[in-house]
Amino acid sequence: SSKGVKTKSENTGMSTFQTKDKALDHAVPTKADQTSVAKTSECIENRLVVDETFESNSKAGWHGGRISRSEKLGAFLGPFKSHHEVSKSFSVPSYATKIDLSFDFIQLGNWESEVGPEGPDRLFVYVNHVKMDLGYFRSGDKNPEVRVGKTNGGIRWNVQPNGEASHLYGEQESKDQVYRVTINVPKRYFLEGKISLRFLPSMKGTQDEFAAFDNLKIHSTIPCSVCKPKVRISFEDFENSRPLSGWHGGKIESGGTFTRFLGRLFSGNVARKIYAIPASANSVTIDMNIYEIDGFDGFGIDEKGTNGPDKIAVYVDKSRIDLGVFSHTEDEGTRSGVVNGIQWNMTSLTKPANIAFKGYYKDQKHRVLLSIPRNLYQDGRLELKVHADMHGMNDEYVGVDNLKLVANYDCSAAASHITDAVII
Repeated sequence: SSKGVKTKSENTGMSTFQTKDKALDHAVPTKADQTSVAKTSECIENRLVVDETFESNSKAGWHGGRISRSEKLGAFLGPFKSHHEVSKSFSVPSYATKIDLSFDFIQLGNWESEVGPEGPDRLFVYVNHVKMDLGYFRSGDKNPEVRVGKTNGGIRWNVQPNGEASHLYGEQESKDQVYRVTINVPKRYFLEGKISLRFLPSMKGTQDEFAAFDNLKIHSTIPCSVCKPKVRISFEDFENSRPLSGWHGGKIESGGTFTRFLGRLFSGNVARKIYAIPASANSVTIDMNIYEIDGFDGFGIDEKGTNGPDKIAVYVDKSRIDLGVFSHTEDEGTRSGVVNGIQWNMTSLTKPANIAFKGYYKDQKHRVLLSIPRNLYQDGRLELKVHADMHGMNDEYVGVDNLKLVANYDCSAAASHITDAVII
């Protein structure tokens, strides 16, 4: 029940208030680049970065979500039956010291806390892959108690009843209850600027009980007193099996020592993504690997330019950075240039050699660096596109990997206004 539940977990032998952090049994997140924010008198230690009330009827980004309304609750996420998962991934400042998530858990219908055919009914919450068992819940509980817990990885949570039980939704006259759940997440879980939240209600019996959620807020604690020159906005190595986040026209492939990458992009293909950029940054650096795969024919296979020219281009908003002509028989070496104030440099990471896919062609890895001036993202947005600009037999491809965006700050400045770096 909601009164002092201390039932032992069948899997861990621990109380449900101390759920084992299984994520730590497998892999601890790798250390991210050193990041920070510019010193500023306008810096806010505790910043609201997500605020969802669902009043706009938007379930954007929620997988398995639905929006409902009632006179007493207004709009909310749900209701959901047993074992219906609903989840969403959020972008948060990677330079924050901790993240606080809070939301209303709305217990609807006839929940049972006793073990048996009709119960127990419970709620599981996941932050990334860390599972938290918030315990058993019972409808009509006159004195629901505060619950607290901590995972082995340092995630702390508490559940507090919000008001008295009363009928809030639906035709059946059940005693519904609202709880406020708060979860404190340490830095190790959002080093790459992302965090995921997943709800999994688990009820037994006649299926006359439901779970709903509302008033989701995410606060970040930002260290305001220290200035360091770089803030990592985003990093993508495409090794994770999750769907591509925010990319249009892209897919994931792997082969040889390429591992997993964005591609392969065929002739004429464009992969694009929009990023939100801190407008206070003095400049932004884009650092990525470009893969030249299979039959690039340079300027063409004959004097007429047949099957050519085979180029690769990168667009920053409307500015085209032409990386030049590529040939599978040549080492492109080092190239550089300036386009609309964007300074770029390309350096070959490997010599031409077959890495994967068609064995009779030589492939090559290149590193591309772009320095983006401040005037190109004053609206806080930046679109990046990779264009496979090849011609001819369609036997050449482009890949993108290890893509990193970094905001650069001038720490000698007296003050800088900070805008959180959120990936769209």
